[in-house]
Amino acid sequence: MMDTKFGLRGDIVPAGALGDLAESFADGPFQISVNSGIIEIGYEDESQCEAARELIRQYIDASSFARNQPLSANLNQSWRKRLEGDKVFAVCISCTVHVTADVEARTTEVTQTGTASVVKIFDSRSLASQRDITSKARKNPELSSALRYLNEEVVGDDRPLYGIYKALEALTSGLGNDGRVRLGALAGEDKKFVSDVMETAQTTRHHADPNARALLSEGECRERARRLIDAYAQSLS
Repeated sequence: MMDTKFGLRGDIVPAGALGDLAESFADGPFQISVNSGIIEIGYEDESQCEAARELIRQYIDASSFARNQPLSANLNQSWRKRLEGDKVFAVCISCTVHVTADVEARTTEVTQTGTASVVKIFDSRSLASQRDITSKARKNPELSSALRYLNEEVVGDDRPLYGIYKALEALTSGLGNDGRVRLGALAGEDKKFVSDVMETAQTTRHHADPNARALLSEGECRERARRLIDAYAQSLS
């Protein structure tokens, strides 16, 4: 267990989703670790508790987007270190951070140097590997919202396409005038590529547009939404 003054701790659900993954890394003032299904985040200032919770949410959202499999982090334990050096733990009833996770367990990157090949194994279970998109989401509220809405779409399927509509709405609103045109262009597509998803999603929302038509299947909507969110994220520095 990490040796910080304060921290949050809990299970990654479902059990075994990340296998025996063990990693530790720092992000700013926070220390994060994952070990066999347990996630922890430590910090030195008690006022950073909510920021720590939000950071885990963003890492989980990013991992969810990359992996496309339901996950959640149940941060139901907290600790504080006493002057004596030991730790006092507290348990809350439910502090769940939702995410989704992906079909791919690992990929490889190959770099050619003369006649030699260097192969780097990349473990897609790793939260640390989502540092780039998490950093972008932290600086860009629209991307953060889009990732979260997409995860809610996957986790809560009682409102089909609701999360997809809200995710794209966040991005297009953030892009300002002609947001659908600009979002489509980021993915090398036109306004219709975006509008068809949003119109289809309108047919399934609680406050559905009576003039909306289902122009795409749910699968096509999800695929396009993921492509658009990825294009938007890639456009950020």
